[in-house]
Amino acid sequence: MREFLFLTIANNLPRAHFFDEYRYIFLRLAGMEIRGKCNLWGPFTIRPIGGVKNIEIGVDTFINSDIRFGVPKDKVIIGSRVQIGPRVMIETVTHGLVYECV
Repeated sequence: MREFLFLTIANNLPRAHFFDEYRYIFLRLAGMEIRGKCNLWGPFTIRPIGGVKNIEIGVDTFINSDIRFGVPKDKVIIGSRVQIGPRVMIETVTHGLVYECV
């Protein structure tokens, strides 16, 4: 229930600079592991329900709009200072993923 509530709030915040600066707080409250301040535009589609706990995002990361995470079992770890464009789908069916900025 907690995931549903805070993910819904994060996904429905208006697209304005003020809300973009603080959206990551609601995603953290939903259960996503976010290691520091990030710029996450959303909305995010996360499948299955309960999968938000399998997403970890590093400090100073930028994730654009309309992102889909399919994380039924394994973790997706997005490192610090990573930039992800719009409409990206990150799917883990039988393996985890790690994205890092080198």
